[in-house]
Amino acid sequence: MSLCASRPTVRPLGIVLRLLGIEVPCPDPTCNGMLLNDRTNYSKNETLFPIFGLSGAPAWCMVMKMGCACCKRQFNSNDNAVLLSIPEYLSIHYPVEPKYALNNHSCHLEKEATDVMDSLMLTYANGELCS
Repeated sequence: MSLCASRPTVRPLGIVLRLLGIEVPCPDPTCNGMLLNDRTNYSKNETLFPIFGLSGAPAWCMVMKMGCACCKRQFNSNDNAVLLSIPEYLSIHYPVEPKYALNNHSCHLEKEATDVMDSLMLTYANGELCS
């Protein structure tokens, strides 16, 4: 996927799930509930979540806050546990490897960027260079 610097991409992952009627199971292994959409980070405070790639300008994501009706836990639609719960064919709407979608970070990297980083780390052991 290429991103044009003059035309940034906005990725509304939670909205896509809602429009397609996709039910996302609660990531908590002890819960059998489904996640319900609450609100987006944009509707609350007009912020977007950046996804950096190799092609220039970042993509911007509207992150949906989702809550489980059963256990009452809250999740973001771009949390790694939620990304692992959605069908694979929807991953085009959020092109981030779930193992790198960490909850405590303020941005994510696209799959093509993490693929390059993985190959650099394994091939040349450049942990210091990449950090």
